[in-house]
Amino acid sequence: MSAVDVREAVGLLYQQAAVDGAPEREVAAARACLADLLFVELRDDAAAKVVGVEGHAPELDDHGPRHEERRNAQPAHGNTGCMVSLNDFADRAPRVLQDGEVIDLGRGKRVRYLDTPHTPHGWDAGVVFEESTGTLLCGDLFTQLGNGPALTEGDVVGPAVVAEDLFRYSALNPAMGTTIRALAKVSPRTLALMHGPSFSGDGAAALHALAAEYDRRIRSGTPND
Repeated sequence: MSAVDVREAVGLLYQQAAVDGAPEREVAAARACLADLLFVELRDDAAAKVVGVEGHAPELDDHGPRHEERRNAQPAHGNTGCMVSLNDFADRAPRVLQDGEVIDLGRGKRVRYLDTPHTPHGWDAGVVFEESTGTLLCGDLFTQLGNGPALTEGDVVGPAVVAEDLFRYSALNPAMGTTIRALAKVSPRTLALMHGPSFSGDGAAALHALAAEYDRRIRSGTPND
């Protein structure tokens, strides 16, 4: 079954998140945006129900907002992401973020960049933690199947295990569990999943459980079983 067949058969959510900081201080936290934006009309119609979208830069899947959409935006990523992607395609110099570096977006919003190399995918992987709301923007961590609710207080680890068994999407490596457990130290109150509902609750406990699952896969010698 192809990836398209799987998506049509079981559903795969593409959640998008926006941090509403002061426009004059905006930084476009970008990854490798190599494709045009999809579902633009649907995205803007949905976002307009929550917050005004005029002048906002959207995020798509693993890609950050295209900095071309904001004249004053500066692309930003970790050192590896800038080296292998942004330095080549960005039309302005990116801001190189160190692990743990904080960007003050204004209006009380501060985002902290956390390096997660090879977790869950490439060597340039990283996530962002919004400090005032305790929200961890998880990227592809906890990916799950199905067209479920946008918000949940239920289990997000079990469904992630099912998706891993099907897609085998993670770059499994011995340091993966350690990397995920490090994210638990910020004690997130919300886990904003890219592919699945946003989880409200004990984010640290969920991260520890996910880390334990990947540890088990590594120890078993059959990582994707």
